Amino acid sequence: MNLHLFKAFKTLAFTVMLLFFTNALTAQVAKYNFTSISSRDGLSSNTVNAVLKDSYGLVWFGTEDGLTKFDGLNYTVYRHDGKDTNSLRSNEIICLYEDSKRRLWVGTSGSLHLYNRKRNNFYRYNSNSEVDGLSSANVKGIHSDYLGNIWVATLGGLNVLDPATGRVKKFNNISGIPNEAPHQPVLTVFEDSKRRMWIGDKHGLFQYDRRSGHFIPFLPNEKDSESLAGNTVKAIIEDKKGNIWIGTNGGLSRLLPDGKHFANIKEQSPAAARLSSNIIYSLALAGSEDLWIGTEDGLNILNLPSGSVEHYMPDGRNIYSLSGKSIRSIFIDNQGISWLGSYIAGVNKYDRNLTFFGLKKSNPYDKFGLSSRFVTSFARGEGNNIFVGTDGGGLSIYNTKNGLFSRYPLMSTRGKRASDVSVLALARTKDGSLWVGTFQDGLFQVDPLKHTAKQFLKGSGDLGVNNNDIFCIDEDRSGNVWIGTNGGGVNVYDPKSGKFKFFIHDYGSSNKSILPVNGYIRDFEEDDTGKMWIASHGDGIAIYDPKTQQFEVLSRIKGNLPSDLIQTLYKDNQGNMWAGTGDGLLKINVKTKQVQVFGEEQGLVNGIVHKILQDSSGRIWFSTNRGVSLLDPKRKSIVNYNSFNGLQGGSFEQNAGIIDKDGMIYFGGTEGFNYIQPKDGIRINKNPAPVIFTSLKTDAREITSADSDVLKSDISVAKDVKFSYKQNFSISFVGLNYTGTKQNHYYYRLKGFDRNWINAGTKTTAYYTNLSPGEYLFEVKSINNDGVVTREIKSLTITIDPPFWMTIYAYLFYIAAIGSLLLYIRYRGIQNLRRTFKQEEAKREAERLHELDRLKIKFLTNLSHDFRTPIALIMAPVEKLLAQHLEDGTQTQVFVIKRNARRLLNMVNQLFDLRRIEEGETKLNPVKADIIAFQKEVAESFRDLSEKKKISFVFKSSIEALYTSFDADKLERVLFNLLSNAFKFTLEGGKVILSTHLNQAEGNAQPQLVIEVTDTGIGIEKEQHANIFNRFYQNKISENIFNQGSGIGLSIVKEFVELHGGTIELQSEPGKGSTFGIYLPVEQLVAEQQTEYQTLEIPTAEAEVKTDVPQPGLNDDNLHETRPVVLIVEDNEELRFYLKDNLAARYKVVEAADGKEGWQRALASHPELIISDIMMPNMDGIQLSQKLKADKRTSHIPIILLTASTREDEQINGLATGANDYLTKPFSFEILEIKIKNLLVFNRVLKTTYTKQLKIEPAEIQVESVKEKFLKTVVTYVEDNLHNTQLSVEDLSRHMSMSRGSLYNKLLEVTGLSPVEFIRSIKLEKAAHLLENSDMNIAQIAYAAGFATPNYFAKSFKVKYQMLPSEYLSRKRRYNAQPSDRVS
Repeated sequence: MNLHLFKAFKTLAFTVMLLFFTNALTAQVAKYNFTSISSRDGLSSNTVNAVLKDSYGLVWFGTEDGLTKFDGLNYTVYRHDGKDTNSLRSNEIICLYEDSKRRLWVGTSGSLHLYNRKRNNFYRYNSNSEVDGLSSANVKGIHSDYLGNIWVATLGGLNVLDPATGRVKKFNNISGIPNEAPHQPVLTVFEDSKRRMWIGDKHGLFQYDRRSGHFIPFLPNEKDSESLAGNTVKAIIEDKKGNIWIGTNGGLSRLLPDGKHFANIKEQSPAAARLSSNIIYSLALAGSEDLWIGTEDGLNILNLPSGSVEHYMPDGRNIYSLSGKSIRSIFIDNQGISWLGSYIAGVNKYDRNLTFFGLKKSNPYDKFGLSSRFVTSFARGEGNNIFVGTDGGGLSIYNTKNGLFSRYPLMSTRGKRASDVSVLALARTKDGSLWVGTFQDGLFQVDPLKHTAKQFLKGSGDLGVNNNDIFCIDEDRSGNVWIGTNGGGVNVYDPKSGKFKFFIHDYGSSNKSILPVNGYIRDFEEDDTGKMWIASHGDGIAIYDPKTQQFEVLSRIKGNLPSDLIQTLYKDNQGNMWAGTGDGLLKINVKTKQVQVFGEEQGLVNGIVHKILQDSSGRIWFSTNRGVSLLDPKRKSIVNYNSFNGLQGGSFEQNAGIIDKDGMIYFGGTEGFNYIQPKDGIRINKNPAPVIFTSLKTDAREITSADSDVLKSDISVAKDVKFSYKQNFSISFVGLNYTGTKQNHYYYRLKGFDRNWINAGTKTTAYYTNLSPGEYLFEVKSINNDGVVTREIKSLTITIDPPFWMTIYAYLFYIAAIGSLLLYIRYRGIQNLRRTFKQEEAKREAERLHELDRLKIKFLTNLSHDFRTPIALIMAPVEKLLAQHLEDGTQTQVFVIKRNARRLLNMVNQLFDLRRIEEGETKLNPVKADIIAFQKEVAESFRDLSEKKKISFVFKSSIEALYTSFDADKLERVLFNLLSNAFKFTLEGGKVILSTHLNQAEGNAQPQLVIEVTDTGIGIEKEQHANIFNRFYQNKISENIFNQGSGIGLSIVKEFVELHGGTIELQSEPGKGSTFGIYLPVEQLVAEQQTEYQTLEIPTAEAEVKTDVPQPGLNDDNLHETRPVVLIVEDNEELRFYLKDNLAARYKVVEAADGKEGWQRALASHPELIISDIMMPNMDGIQLSQKLKADKRTSHIPIILLTASTREDEQINGLATGANDYLTKPFSFEILEIKIKNLLVFNRVLKTTYTKQLKIEPAEIQVESVKEKFLKTVVTYVEDNLHNTQLSVEDLSRHMSMSRGSLYNKLLEVTGLSPVEFIRSIKLEKAAHLLENSDMNIAQIAYAAGFATPNYFAKSFKVKYQMLPSEYLSRKRRYNAQPSDRVS
């Protein structure tokens, strides 16, 4: 008995050892790498009972806590909702099934459900307690038959559902069926290709006979090895050859061709064909050769042709192994992706379309695991082994067959533990030695066979290295070992002598055998010519030729390298040198040194290249900071791999990479190392990624078909959506690519809005705002992770409803409204045309009347111009006669002549005033005087008229005097017009009153002077009051009133009154008379500040005679001998004769009939003064003046212009030509004579002054200071421009070449005056000089001194000299006058 126990134990031990070895072996050589999906990713629960991928491309996971829908990017969870009858009845999902009509059936522990895709909800079927309910609410399996009926396995028995009618057939109600038959708890149901229905329950397997309606049982029998393997059947499947496979709790059974017996595979089967567990939950076919078996103890894959079984279990050393051992469900889709649902371990996915890298990570608790997470270097070991260098874990040996590690003790003489040695570089030489470069522990030479090691440290001369930090090692064809240090340059070990040779960088040496790059060496590579290429960190590449023992350098400057930071070097099988830099991958032609760059523009995801390798197919592999990339040199295409391909999340290490003898590629990094077999490990995902819509949102709210009119069905199957006007929305989409969903690229466009396709990259949402009403087509296409374009374009019709004002009814209304509007516009247009025609007629009539008025004014103006000369010929002799002592009667008549001539002149001036008003040239010229005295004088001129017409004329004033500012000329014409009209329309015996009084205003308001002209004449009708002040308007009066007037007087009165800021009112009653009231705002002035208005007008002859001082050359003794020559240019012969007759006594007079003749006379006679009319034939007075002043021969001759025009612009033009004075016809001859004398005296004074200055005297040398020179320049410029009234500070600053601010500061410093005050001071001094030494009147002196107006001159003069110019002139003349100078 003991012997048998010993044999059994021995057999068991052998089996366990064999099992361990087999597990370790399969763990390494396993073909499958799994990725996991858990509740952390979005799964509703980690216990997954069912997995299904539907015909729409969506994956469904049935879990113990809800149903999860997965599109590769988004997880949607469905759970029971007590308030929603269209939700799941239970959260425990047991089975999933899709029938031939693409209907999804969901079996739960609470009911059978049918998924409604349009509404994204579920329809519940009744259970056993309800009408037409299933035999049990707990559904275990679902399958359809060829008739379209749904077979439902429940814990209460088998049911058949007719989806069309909803009726349920329950087998537990059928009599004659034995208890073992499926009216007991049924676990699964299946229909094979022969339309046989197979039912599995807790008693065994049953075949349903459709003809007889009976079940054929297949029950397990322990005594029969060919019976069913177990009694509980949970999975049934049919392979490509028609074999039926049954998964039981006792193993796997295959129905033999006889249809009665089974071939079984169990846990107890031979090792090559045994199961890991007899408890089977699920079965799935992978192609035609493999059957995937989900068991309680991992995944078993049965190769159907060979019968061998591979086991896959959770492996702590492999993160890409299964996450759980109990595999409850398996689904292998049509794209070759296997989905495994497990108990409490989520979902495991194997994708045969995905290029996947194996990963070895460090586990400090695993004795046979990787010793450190930082893998820095590799070297080939013995057999299948690989030496692995780590930072922090020393040196290890990796067995590529079983995937286990063993520590290699590398002891440093510096006292460190083997695990503390930081290995940076490994190299295996031809003699079998393993060279190990470390950080701070120098260099080791290891004999792997003898397990001995020799250490080389710094400080041993040529018997040791010159730096203890070794970054790279390589052997050349001569057997020399090249060692790259971190700062110590290159060390070369000669195995024959056992000594080291050093290449050290010397910045100051020109020796080519000295290392031409810095001493920070990162890699070596020998080319086919035997030259050693040396990579440096920052100085490019140094190429050493052992024949010449000289270096050549490739760098950014000398070799067009994009970067001097060289990380690694590799020589390919074509002899080209590849260099990994900090800025991309370089391919260098060894012979020509031409460089080809592969960077981000060529598709590289990261430019920092750490290690370069080449596989047996000639493809270049290289590691970067963001994964591993593969370059096909022929196609020049780059494929980038990242964490989705199983790569470690951190960056890779410099020069950490190797290819083993089987072609497996290894790359080391900061989280272990990755490996891949290029021969069969590179996969291309050829499956397109069809697009589905996943979400529709508007205003940040997700829209579903259940709660919105926007969608008629769920967005995943919707064909069209409808939005309201101005409703913004976003559409999310995804390409169903479960190999690399996040690496899909998308293009979309909205037809009708977007002109071109929009490259969305990896983004899966499109946003649109403010779309116009209409119909659009939204289209999306995708490209999968390997560049395969999806031919099918997913589209969605989008309709934007118009607002109510853009609907068809609104447009009908608009058409009607527009039609009505057009009719109305047409009607209004016709009315407007009629109105326009009338307006044009009225306009033409107004223009005709205006033109008639203009012609009237022009006629009257021309007529008045012709009147002025005769009036001048009347007034001038009259004034001369009045100057003589006449008899009283004669003098009274002469005064009558003068008054009427003046009235006639006022009437003529009215015409000129009308012309000025018409042309907008009327300006106010106020004077300061006594306005009461002024009214008395005007009233006095009407005294003879009142006597003649026997009309009583009274002047009344409530105030004796009122000094204020007013325009005397215009006010005189106002009063003249009103009084003339009053006398004109008042009959004999009537009365005219001119009264004035002052209305004192309340508060701060300005007082008003009221002037009233009242008559007892015929009066004016009330309806005519509004028109009485209109131009050319004449009231209809009796024909016995002669000389009714022209109708312009009152219009001029109104204009002049308003110009003063006043108003005029009329009060009249027919037959009783009229009263015209003038209301003028006045400012009462102090009498001492005023000057009588007469003094500001034309001075009288008497005033000038009193101030006249005889001048040299003008006395009686030499009058005839030295009479000044005066040229008179006048086209009116009578006026010319009058002037000559009156001037001949004191002057030699020369005559000319027009301007042209006057120019010739001026050149011939050299006159001292010229008197010229303006309006003349051939050449007018303006042209003559311009010509005289432009000629040097005549420019000095003073000119006095005479004109009948009173327009200011003509006066300005005349004076602007250089004329010295200007007189308006009619004029006072005494004024003309005084102006002539003043101009002649002024000219002779100037001549005398300049003659005296021409004395010949020796020049004195004068020294002027800078300030004196500056002041002299300023004074000279101001005096030269004294007559320019527009002289400004800007002109002076420009002349001095100084800014206005600088001039201001300079003058203030020198004189204490600002520029404006300084200029005014010079002008006033000039004026004072002229007042003392000239015969000019005050107005002439004001203009001569450069002042714009005499009024402004008077104010400025008083400020400086504390008296008015007239007072200053009187005092000076009284002081200078002698008794002999007075005129009797």
